[in-house]
Amino acid sequence: MTNPETPTPHQDRDDPDRLASGEIDLTGSTHQPADLADVIGDAFIEAEASGGELPEWGARAVARSLADHGQGPATALHNFAVSGDGDLEAISREAMPIYNQPDTPRWVRRQIDYLLTFLLNAHTAIDATETPPTTDATETVDQPLTAEAIEGLNQHGDAFRAFMALPDTDQHDPTLLDNFHEFYVGRFASMNELLDGLTEIAFWTSEIDVLAQRLGIPGHIALDLAAIEARARDVWDIVAYQGALYVFDK
Repeated sequence: MTNPETPTPHQDRDDPDRLASGEIDLTGSTHQPADLADVIGDAFIEAEASGGELPEWGARAVARSLADHGQGPATALHNFAVSGDGDLEAISREAMPIYNQPDTPRWVRRQIDYLLTFLLNAHTAIDATETPPTTDATETVDQPLTAEAIEGLNQHGDAFRAFMALPDTDQHDPTLLDNFHEFYVGRFASMNELLDGLTEIAFWTSEIDVLAQRLGIPGHIALDLAAIEARARDVWDIVAYQGALYVFDK
């Protein structure tokens, strides 16, 4: 996808001299840092005007710039810049070390945020065509996620999406991943499974049965499950997502 008002990506690696005026070489054969910066700036303007997502040509220009200036191998970034075929997990592995370098400029970190958000949205769109719709289907991200938030999604999937849904989760918190690891309790298929796993409900039921037998009224005493669930919600944050329950310490 190419914006007619932006430089045209040039992909003929074997003949970089054929670049016409205004063309950008996404293969890396031609060193064009200033031109790439101009294209990325134009892509940011378009993203901000259209809801927060980079156009494809902008995402590929970002990948080219990161591949040119990052330290270490950048095979996934290079491949996406040249072909438009991007592997979110592989590109994250290459981009995150750049993001986490103490001297990385804020401008570059912003590029990574936008690039990974573009790839996440593309991945979500593919998933939506391959799986039947559900009542709580994943929605496309409207605003750029931080690189750390996308790293959390890569590592932990739906559990991290549930964590991001908590009202006090701030994706810009530099300790975001640490907070997830600290507060995440687990995933449960149902409320009954959750209560069995996190409370002493099995022990309480057994003791009640013993008491009922001793009193001669077996089957006449039962736990108030609604009250126990309410107590569980007081103790933990419980997020329903994609047919499962994700639990976090408060």
